[in-house]
Amino acid sequence: MKKILQSKNMHTDLSSADCVDDQCILRQVGRFINESINIDQENPYSNDRHAGSEKNDVDIKSPENALHVFIFAILFESEEEAQTRLSYCDDPIGAALIASSLLKTVSKMANRKAELDLATNVLKNAREYEQKACDMLSTYFHRNRTGAYTFLIHKFQEPFSSINALELANANHLKTFMEHTCCQTKLNAVWKGKMATYTPWWQIVIALCVPIFVKTIRFTAKDASHKNQTKSDSRNAGDSLGTLDALYHLYTAPISVYATNTISFLIFLGLCSYVVLVELEVRVTASEYVIWVWTLTLLCEELRQLISSDGSTAIRKLRYWFASYWNQYDMAMFIVGIAAIIARLTVKGNDEFDYVRYLYSLTVAMFYVRSLQGFLVEEKLGPKIIMLGQMIIDLIVFVRVFLIFLLSFGIMYTANLYPNSRPSLQLLKRIFYVPYWQIYGENFLEILEGDENGCTRNESVWRDNDDMRCPESKFLVPVLGALYMFLTNILLINLLIAMFSYTFQTIQEKSEKIWRFYFYSIVREFYERPVIPHPFIIFAHMVRIICHVGCGNDNQSDDEFRYTGPLGSITLG
Repeated sequence: MKKILQSKNMHTDLSSADCVDDQCILRQVGRFINESINIDQENPYSNDRHAGSEKNDVDIKSPENALHVFIFAILFESEEEAQTRLSYCDDPIGAALIASSLLKTVSKMANRKAELDLATNVLKNAREYEQKACDMLSTYFHRNRTGAYTFLIHKFQEPFSSINALELANANHLKTFMEHTCCQTKLNAVWKGKMATYTPWWQIVIALCVPIFVKTIRFTAKDASHKNQTKSDSRNAGDSLGTLDALYHLYTAPISVYATNTISFLIFLGLCSYVVLVELEVRVTASEYVIWVWTLTLLCEELRQLISSDGSTAIRKLRYWFASYWNQYDMAMFIVGIAAIIARLTVKGNDEFDYVRYLYSLTVAMFYVRSLQGFLVEEKLGPKIIMLGQMIIDLIVFVRVFLIFLLSFGIMYTANLYPNSRPSLQLLKRIFYVPYWQIYGENFLEILEGDENGCTRNESVWRDNDDMRCPESKFLVPVLGALYMFLTNILLINLLIAMFSYTFQTIQEKSEKIWRFYFYSIVREFYERPVIPHPFIIFAHMVRIICHVGCGNDNQSDDEFRYTGPLGSITLG
């Protein structure tokens, strides 16, 4: 384990002569935590944090610093000491989650170093500590439901005060913890806002479209998310709520923000499709200007998410934002969209306008694919979208294998059918064209047998125009084609299907756990997003900028995902 920790680019070896005192070892472990646990955390054991007075110095042997000793015991495989110190921690649930996160990182490092036995054992310990955190949370949840909800959003004790339990579980993929009843009931309460958690989605959509039906929705008391909700409680709260207050709680709930944004995006897709199919001419139309402004508001929302993402520096914010595959896709989508607009403004002639049409249609297609993220909200369809992402990864792995077959047979085809070709783009196209389309059943038998029509074998003609050259007739080429199609259509395609089947089965078996894990990101995104949908969301951004610059509102207040008040010790015994 020590060798694995030393491989994490530490500036000083833990066993070197320069690192013999406790403070030096603390700095090294702090650097490891800072680089490994996926949180916005400065080195918790740096000199700067603990310099200044002896009172603030960290003594790893002191009972008051049980969390620090617990972390050291975890990292240096002292199981008995870890169990002892865990019971002394003021926040044993948080300590167990931190231990699980650190051990998962160590397990990945051990895998990269081919320490397979160590990686397996460390991963097993990580899962055990995650399960301990779940067991302790269950005890706490049944004794004090309000306190358990508050714990989930309360910052950990020093030196991990930059993160809470839900954020840590999300950053380090602690799916078992995120699946816990306490986490899911908390998220469901936030998702529905002040509406009763048993309110069906269709009733909410009807009320959004026809506000008079807001009276059919039951609302909960102010702190209902921290209490057991019953239909009688919500009915009493809903009856005492005024119409304006009910409408406010209806339209500001995250589920309502999701619904209005989905409707807005569908309208945007319809407008884009209409322009591309009907109105895309050399002259810029009014509909295109609307699309450009609408796209700008979408880009502004992505920039807002980037600026407000976790991270104390611009680099960390960018790294956190870019960690999401959806955000990476968004960046590519907006780059293509901006390129389409630039081409639209610069290209004037009819001959070059096809390139504008290509970029426009590609952008619209990417927007359609982007709408798949909306299905993540649904418990049944959400895991299927995740499967698609994993299958794309499988496909990328498969493509590397397939390229070997494609290049080998493509070169054999071209060398025999078109011997002594001159270097050109046409030659490169011929290498890939026939073997690629043969995957989908197009056999190109007339080319393989040299019977293609509309071409010439006169070298003086095809030397000036490669497209006019006829393929040579070689008896071996059709045999090679049959062998290639046998390997690709039967062997490789079935291998790909087997890979897809394994991915589907793996995700299907734990689909509920996976969906509940991603549900946190969905709820938080729409909780923090402005209530006004696109394209009018730009006004909400303006108000936020004015408040930030003019009012100097830099302090983050408590909300459903952040609590800075007192929590006290978590008593489980």
